[in-house]
Amino acid sequence: MTDRLGPLPFAQLSFEQRAAAQAVIDGPRGALYGPFVPLIRSPELMDAQ
Repeated sequence: MTDRLGPLPFAQLSFEQRAAAQAVIDGPRGALYGPFVPLIRSPELMDAQ
């Protein structure tokens, strides 16, 4: 089975996407995986609180 929304190359991310990805990577998870892979496409959704 393949993912519907696979990972995006870091070089193709917008500034906002990179900032959101880096926040996840710098946090306790240490990497961008699981639900964050499709969520990175909408960094404003990742920032919603």
